[in-house]
Amino acid sequence: MLFTITDIWLFLGINIYVVFLIAITEILAKKSIVSDETSRKFLHILVGLVVLFLPYFSNKYIASIIPALYIIGNYFMSPVSPIEKLKMNTFEAGHAYGTILYPISLLVLTYFFFDYPALIAIGFFPLCFGDGMAALIGTKWPIKEFKGIGGTKSIGGSLAFVVSTFVSLLLVSAIFDLTILPIIIAPLVGILLELISIKGWDNLIIPIGTVMITTLLMGIMF
Repeated sequence: MLFTITDIWLFLGINIYVVFLIAITEILAKKSIVSDETSRKFLHILVGLVVLFLPYFSNKYIASIIPALYIIGNYFMSPVSPIEKLKMNTFEAGHAYGTILYPISLLVLTYFFFDYPALIAIGFFPLCFGDGMAALIGTKWPIKEFKGIGGTKSIGGSLAFVVSTFVSLLLVSAIFDLTILPIIIAPLVGILLELISIKGWDNLIIPIGTVMITTLLMGIMF
């Protein structure tokens, strides 16, 4: 397995970007400029942009190193960390294992669908953009709340999930050669999975479930 110059620059650039986001969101949370939960969701959304650069690595093994590193890193920064000083306010706001499952889902998508970057986007964008915006919008403009399997949901949050996922996939459709049908199907599949997911496990269920079900439906339709 050989690294190319492009691999090295991508690796450095992506890690600088993610570490910068973690530092900024943690500072905002600690200074109470925004709530811990809001800070966590901003991180949740913005880290998703990493997906745009994964296809430019020379192979799936090198691309998979990045999410693999953050499985370990997020564990030590999460509420279950054995090292108290490394725990972060931003990570404390969510489910104990949610921030660990997030990079696990990206690792699975990257490893198995590296040659099909459109499928990585179809799986991960509902999580980073859809789920992230659902929490932010749903908290501010819930419209009407209702009980879901994973806790309290809202119509406002669910609409935000569908719209933000659709728009995000539409915006990158040219990059990933996405047609309109999966762009429509993925947000609908994603919100259904979000509504039935156990709290915390949505970080794994939404991306993996969305890409599998969307692919299956596409296969049935055509």
